[in-house]
Amino acid sequence: MLMIRIFYNHQVILALEEDDDDPVSCTVQISLGISRKLRELMESLNCTDIHKKIPSTIFRMLDTMLRYRRSLRYEAVGKKRFFSVNREINHPIDIGPAVQGVAGFFSSMKASAHEKGSIMINIDHTEIRKRLECGLVDLRVETTHIPRTYRIIGLGMHGPDRQKFPWNNKESGKIEQRTVQDYFNKEYNKSIKYPKLICIQAYPEEKNIYLPLEYCVVARGQRSFGNLSNNEAGNFIRSSAIPPGRRLEQIKKIYNDNEFAKDEMIASLKFEVAKSPFTVTGRVLSPPKLRMGQVVQPKTGEWDTRREKFYLGAAVNTWAVIDYTSTWEGSLEKYIRNLRSLGDRKGMVFKSPVIVTKGNRKNVTQQFQNLKKKFPEIQMILVVLEEADPLYSCIKTVGDLEIRVITQCVKKRCVEECRFVTIGNLLFKINAKMGGINTTGVVDQN
Repeated sequence: MLMIRIFYNHQVILALEEDDDDPVSCTVQISLGISRKLRELMESLNCTDIHKKIPSTIFRMLDTMLRYRRSLRYEAVGKKRFFSVNREINHPIDIGPAVQGVAGFFSSMKASAHEKGSIMINIDHTEIRKRLECGLVDLRVETTHIPRTYRIIGLGMHGPDRQKFPWNNKESGKIEQRTVQDYFNKEYNKSIKYPKLICIQAYPEEKNIYLPLEYCVVARGQRSFGNLSNNEAGNFIRSSAIPPGRRLEQIKKIYNDNEFAKDEMIASLKFEVAKSPFTVTGRVLSPPKLRMGQVVQPKTGEWDTRREKFYLGAAVNTWAVIDYTSTWEGSLEKYIRNLRSLGDRKGMVFKSPVIVTKGNRKNVTQQFQNLKKKFPEIQMILVVLEEADPLYSCIKTVGDLEIRVITQCVKKRCVEECRFVTIGNLLFKINAKMGGINTTGVVDQN
């Protein structure tokens, strides 16, 4: 029987010492939160009643024990994902300016329905993006003059030679203004090589901590938040797409490198971990067929519909184009021409737009209402917008809800590139919105 002894309300007093401050005493109190018997879990796993609930609290405890050894070796993001910044799993991949994709793995414990009394350890390969130096606010840096980590909250006004901060002179008992350069020279015997390079300000703000950039390095293992550019997102997706066979080999390597079978925490529970992955016998289903102008058979896992007509093409007789960007007029004309040409080949009726005009960003509602009055039978408005344009929500509200005209937005970049693949994908959306039917399934009589 496994027995864990916990001291109730155990207290530890820690003395924390900061630069230029008196030591601060902190009391840490440790108390028992919850306890469970391992017997409850084993009885649930061996139970034949499918409605009996598995005690989730015990699984959370086991998960905590499972990730203990991994958290000492890797950078943990969340509770179950671990990433290597020392290239132990794979080399980081540059996906954009100051952003890298870092390989890692996911691990957790799950109850198994395939064999009584068994638990499955789920291991999978994953990737995350980390930032290197862009976006200083909230970035963690490590200082080289003393081993400490700070979080940046902003920039100072000057370089170390002119940046001042209030300093408590313990000899005189007065608060004096002191430059960062003078402080580093006298307190740490460190010279400043770049006195004009602006300082960074670290948390907390009330302590007025200013650091020279030359004594700071970016702390490793920081996750990048916020949106990626199209190019960065594409690079990240391509780097994350791994063939199944190679993915399995990477998972096996992660398992062997981490020695799950020799984990002290798992062994202390008298658990044994299998050396090979759990296998399930499966069957390959015939891929579904699509009916368009004719029946389309999938090839290499996808349907090639580029040369096929829609099952039922819609008629776009009255439509308009509004450009809210600075797109070159020749590019827009070429795009409209190719859109109509490809639409006709897809089985649609695509007439010329009744009007092609520049948009007024300050008065979208009035422009749409005037368009509706001038062309009461208008079916669709094609709108050209910038990347991540804030005008998008307004276009949808005014067009689709207020004047009840179908709107289709397209990015300026797509208009200028004028790729037939992109236009073909857009026609799938337009045809469906206009009441057409793109494809139907073919029912296998067998």
